Amino acid sequence: MEKRNNDIYEAKCPRCRKEDETWTHIWTCEKNEVNILQIIKEEINNQITKLNEENIIVNKEKWNNIIIEVLTRRSNYIKDGYIFHEIIKGIFNNNLYKIAKEKQIIDTMEQLILTIATKAKDLIWNNRCSQVTELEKKRGLTRMDKRKSKSNNIKDIEEKNKLLIEKSEKINMIIQLTNRWIGSIIESNKNYKDIWYKESISDIINR
Repeated sequence: MEKRNNDIYEAKCPRCRKEDETWTHIWTCEKNEVNILQIIKEEINNQITKLNEENIIVNKEKWNNIIIEVLTRRSNYIKDGYIFHEIIKGIFNNNLYKIAKEKQIIDTMEQLILTIATKAKDLIWNNRCSQVTELEKKRGLTRMDKRKSKSNNIKDIEEKNKLLIEKSEKINMIIQLTNRWIGSIIESNKNYKDIWYKESISDIINR
């Protein structure tokens, strides 16, 4: 996604070709065979069934609306994301636990969160990876190409770091020479022009 190799991949989602393929987009892409909201609604219904088995009766429509309202709130932790994105990442949002205080409901809420995350990865992420792999094959993109691209990116970063280090070393050398030049003026009481023009760099360095 954001960290993909730019010389191999484009920013646009390779499946829908409409939006940038960010991490949040993956879960709502129109090319997903299963929609994230379908997974959420199915698991809420399973939760209601589980509660009924424990003689806890809830209004199905209201319960669905309450949980979906929480899950589709904007996330404070994930850029451009929602609370259901937090669940996929394994973040347990406290708002879900505030819906009810009964221990049985809290227990089923934990199971709801874990199951949504697991199914999202199994039915959306894994399917996305398979689709992208097929698209790469059609483009003739091989693992070797991706490895070369990764290697080139690493070399570019190493080269930039090397230049920054060299630049830093040059700046430090200039600072040291300037300090020694100033020191020569103070120690010898000579005119600064005499030191600057008549003494070599080696004279200043060796002081």
